[in-house]
Amino acid sequence: MSDLAKIILPFLSDCLVKEDCSTESGFVNLYINDTDNPTFDNEIYLMYDDSIRTEQSIKTARKLSSLIEVKFVKNRTINNKHYIIYQFYTNRNLRKFTAPYLNLNAKEKITIIKFWNDYDTVFEELLSKSILGFDGHDSIPPADYNGSYYEYTKNDLIV
Repeated sequence: MSDLAKIILPFLSDCLVKEDCSTESGFVNLYINDTDNPTFDNEIYLMYDDSIRTEQSIKTARKLSSLIEVKFVKNRTINNKHYIIYQFYTNRNLRKFTAPYLNLNAKEKITIIKFWNDYDTVFEELLSKSILGFDGHDSIPPADYNGSYYEYTKNDLIV
């Protein structure tokens, strides 16, 4: 999980908890860009491994699919592995997290630390610096090419 994901996840929805972002739930990472469907606005995407079937992953999938903040749910195959991608609406408060520089106030820093309730190296930077810089945001890896509809249909005449 990236440092940016550790900072953004507590602000996506009030319903999300730490367990929804664990490997047991199938969580892979948080992304800001989609290489297959680029947009002018920075969107926020959560990627989950579709092959993981645990009680926590089922509970997380139900929770995420019922959230009003989720814009789209997509299935994608990347390197012959299936993933579910949840695209979130970005409101004014979330848009500041997609910028290359983050200026967090004390209340936002406390929210992040309370959400994770665990020590991490990102907290040292969070508490010691007033502005955090990120050198580029990760993009969702490109999906496998599955061919087009016309490649699977034959236009031969039957005689």
